[in-house]
Amino acid sequence: DGHSMDATLQNGERLIINKMVYDFHSPQKGDIIVFHANPTQDYVKRVIAVGGDLVQEKEDILYINGQAVQEPYLDKEKKLYPLKDKSYTSDFGPITIPNGKIFVLGDNRPVSNDSRYIGPVDVKQVVGRADFSLWPINTFHKLN
Repeated sequence: DGHSMDATLQNGERLIINKMVYDFHSPQKGDIIVFHANPTQDYVKRVIAVGGDLVQEKEDILYINGQAVQEPYLDKEKKLYPLKDKSYTSDFGPITIPNGKIFVLGDNRPVSNDSRYIGPVDVKQVVGRADFSLWPINTFHKLN
């Protein structure tokens, strides 16, 4: 539910979640994951940084360990962003991500409640990786 992952995911889409993948390796940068945000809600977000990484956003550019990162999955939503005089992603950081944690952001940054507000997420909270959007059938697509 919600719009925090627009345009990658739309409100009401149904996802196929791979719950076993993280039995073999930790979440990777770029993965779209489902995690327990609190005892009653699961969130869907994109992994931006992992334990040991230094993450920062400055003037709408994401930096991981001092290197600018391309985020093509934001292009469509950025074009639709109505506040052209404001940054799509507000500045934050630098933040060093502790080991065993991940930093997650929604693709629709202006409305996403993500690690900028809730802090880094413990990998133990991760339910799995969202691999496919299954429903509605006309939106079926591979995510990761």
